[in-house]
Amino acid sequence: MKIPDCLLLNEEEKNPKGKKGEIPIELQDFKDIFNLIRIAILPHYQHFNYSIPLIENTIPPYSSLYALSRIKLKALQKFLEENLTKG
Repeated sequence: MKIPDCLLLNEEEKNPKGKKGEIPIELQDFKDIFNLIRIAILPHYQHFNYSIPLIENTIPPYSSLYALSRIKLKALQKFLEENLTKG
């Protein structure tokens, strides 16, 4: 799974005080959370999954929750399309 460039952190944001590729000491306990292989897998079904009831034969209106630049909007749409096909 490729993450859109607009959502990636630059090197300074990734490693503000450490060496390139090094996880800061205060975040070492959370390094498994950001594993790209792990986040590509959907969670197992659980009893508290909720659905959103839709009205038949209608299409929900499209609107942004907040303003995005054209580049970021395209990247977001691409990311959503790729991940919605996964289920």
